[in-house]
Amino acid sequence: MAAPSEAPFRLVVPDVGVSNVTGSYVPSVLVPEDSAPQSLGGVRITVDAGEVAGFATVSFMARECSVSCDLGAMGAPGTWRLPQMLVKPKAGAAVGTSGSVKVTVQADGYEPVVATAKLTVTDVDVVAGPPAATYTVRNGTEKAKVVLQVTNRGKETVSDLTFAFAGDLGLRWRPTAPDVNCRYGGGGVSREVFYGPEMFCDVHNFDLQPGQTYELVDTGLMAPGGELGDRYAFRATFWAGPGAENVTDALRQLPGMYAYSHGINVPQRIPAGSGAPVSSGLMVVGALTVGAPTTTTPPGVPGEPVPSGTAAPGEPTTSAEPTTPGQSPTPGETVTPAPGQGGGGGEGGGLPVTGSDVTIAAGLGGVLLAAGVGAFVTARRRRTRFTA
Repeated sequence: MAAPSEAPFRLVVPDVGVSNVTGSYVPSVLVPEDSAPQSLGGVRITVDAGEVAGFATVSFMARECSVSCDLGAMGAPGTWRLPQMLVKPKAGAAVGTSGSVKVTVQADGYEPVVATAKLTVTDVDVVAGPPAATYTVRNGTEKAKVVLQVTNRGKETVSDLTFAFAGDLGLRWRPTAPDVNCRYGGGGVSREVFYGPEMFCDVHNFDLQPGQTYELVDTGLMAPGGELGDRYAFRATFWAGPGAENVTDALRQLPGMYAYSHGINVPQRIPAGSGAPVSSGLMVVGALTVGAPTTTTPPGVPGEPVPSGTAAPGEPTTSAEPTTPGQSPTPGETVTPAPGQGGGGGEGGGLPVTGSDVTIAAGLGGVLLAAGVGAFVTARRRRTRFTA
């Protein structure tokens, strides 16, 4: 038997602040090198959480594994995805307590790759909502506006927010126009198609004020090619406060995701008491069904989180007949409005970003939802930064 070769990929796991109220998610990113093959076999991921066992529990958000998962074969590098971990501090874990976890990924014929991540207990109390959301559209050209909100239940201002959406193959996160602080793709879609079942955005130096709820704008979702009765699951994961910026740095290395040079997607504060009910954590799960009169799950009425018989929240299941990734955008799409949805995220136009990370700094003058919102964007720094 030939000796294993050096792995043609890297593993990135960010340092994350872990809330002692809600727990936190930790993504793992497999980054292909230029020499990466068109597929991998026998992929396995494991986590050694011995150093944090005294103050936290760690497990993968996957169907049939907790600390060691056999992922089997992976196709083209642009589709390589690993399950994220859920970290929950134990009762009494003191703020500031920290330790590292070691994550290992192996694939047939290659040496294992290892990454470590530092986990630090925080008292951030930020939650997402609604707990679950279901949407129904008439056909594959109709777009539902997904209502997603985040609330700071704590007594202190929390800065930095990152959110990531992922869904079944066949879904397409479709904003009014692409935003410079977001990336789009996943599922093997090409740069020409651009939009796919994944999307993530960062709003760093954006303050979540105590007791306030903020609504994400321009979260359109559709299923081009969807047929009557097709149902697609999705999830939205949030990171706020310490470590959110590190998560962005990791997600920026996801293969098969594309950036665009236009607009800024900034959450908008909504009046007190007008938001959807919040969940107990930082993930929202839901589903989009094709083929019935247009409906949404309005704020205050939780929907079914995932189709019956599927896995636990956090790992969307593939629909029975997923549409083929790489379809071109469908002309004549219509929009399904949702109660409480904010405004759009920019105008059309812009050029694809073909270089490395988008680098800007942004200042918001005035108060959101007041008579005017001023935004000034300057391409000076590596990360998108906001001041509200």
